[in-house]
Parts: sequence; C-alpha cells; structure tokens
Amino acid sequence: MTTGRNPILIGQAEEFDLVLPQVRAMIENEGVYICGDTTHPAFTVPLVSYDGKILSLVAEAELDPERFIPSFTAHGPYLASTHPDDFAVDRFAAALKAKLAKKRAGGMSGWDDKTACSEERLQTMLVEHVAKGDPVDVGNFAMMLFNRGESCAAPAPNAAAITRAANWLRTRAEKHAEENGYHEPDTGAFVFAGRAAEEWNNSVLELADEMEADLRGEVKS
Repeated sequence: MTTGRNPILIGQAEEFDLVLPQVRAMIENEGVYICGDTTHPAFTVPLVSYDGKILSLVAEAELDPERFIPSFTAHGPYLASTHPDDFAVDRFAAALKAKLAKKRAGGMSGWDDKTACSEERLQTMLVEHVAKGDPVDVGNFAMMLFNRGESCAAPAPNAAAITRAANWLRTRAEKHAEENGYHEPDTGAFVFAGRAAEEWNNSVLELADEMEADLRGEVKS
C-alpha cells in the first residue's frame, strides 16, 4: 500500500504562519488602519483591528487574516482605543474620512468656505441625506456644520418661494374652476359641474391657505 507524502512534513517540521507580517501586526495592535495595495496606488480602504479581528468599514464584515495578498499595505494604527464607545466613534470617523476622500477625488470641495457654501445649503443637504438613509453622509454634513459653528436644524423655509407656490396653486384653482364650472344665468352664482371638481378645487385652495398661514406663524385649529 502506497501512502501520499506531505512535502511540508519532510525533514524537520517547521511551523508556517499563513498570516502576512503586516496583517499580524494589525491584529496585535488594535485601532483604525488606512490600507492599500502597492499594485494599485490610488486604492485605499479603512480597516479596523479589534479583539483579534480585522473588520472592513466598507463591506461591514470580518475579514479572514489569511486571505490578504502580499502587496497589501497598512498604515496605522490611528485612533486606537479600548472602550466600545471609543471604538465605535473611531470606526465611524474612519468611515467618514474614507467617504470624504472619495468625494474629494471626484472633485467635491468647499464646505469650509462660507462664501461659497451657505449654512442653509449644508442644512438642506443633511436633511435630504437623512431621507436617503446613509448615516455616513449624514455624519459628514453634521461634521461640516459642527466645525463651522452652525446648527444642524432644518433650514428656515424660503418665504418668497412658498409665496410663489401658493400663488401658483391659486391660479391653477381658478383655471380649473373656469374649465369645470359655470355661472347660473339667473343668480350669477358660480356652480361646479360636478362634486369631484369642486372638492379638488377646495383642496388646492386650502393647501395654498395653509402654506401662507405657516409663513405667518399661524396655527390652524
């Protein structure tokens, strides 16, 4: 009977570490790392070493330490911490930095220039990105407002724009009434041709009234 030969066990037994030295150093030193690939200089990705694990901030997953390629590079640790609260903040900060770097590479800039970027614009973008659902984008807009000493409250409504919108609604309601109603010959009273047309017209006019009341700070009872 012939048995297979394992070349690793021929001669003196030797222990092989399948984890790259730079990856092993990350595991032994917790913190946030900015990582890359020497074969792709423009590529960067934030990774976190914590509790013997390497976590990806982009894929939001744990990575296998034995599957890194030799051209892998790691710079850090940055913002090293031990408390879970601090670790969570460090992890979030690294994600914010990575997103900012990506946007800078795409030509985005100017948030720190108040003459080029208004408080209202940042506030509006923050509110819009809350609806989009990416907490990293929301965090970055909050960071910008924080560093400018400004509030993250929703911007005040543009009075002129709201007034124009209310006037447009009234004009549309008038046109709709002309197309869907008539004046009685005897009394001169205006009558809609149908109940649905009357209800639509009333709803539009009510909306215009509410918009203007909001601008005046009135509360409808």
